[in-house]
Amino acid sequence: MQNADELEHLSDRIDDLERTLESLSKNIVALNDNTQWINDIKGAARIGIALQRFALWLAKFGAVGAAISCGLVWVVNQLDNI
Repeated sequence: MQNADELEHLSDRIDDLERTLESLSKNIVALNDNTQWINDIKGAARIGIALQRFALWLAKFGAVGAAISCGLVWVVNQLDNI
């Protein structure tokens, strides 16, 4: 009688362990999905920052290039007057 009770108790514990492992497995999959989502957002943010830096670089050197171009046009016009 005692062995039957112990086997039933052990069977119940094994069932509990199986449910716990199944739940843990689902949580791990959900965590991996969330981690991938976070990494995707971080990657998009890095791309956005890089694009902003590139746009500022273009604006800065575009302004310098425009100033140099205006200066060269002025010099050429002055040379034409000589």
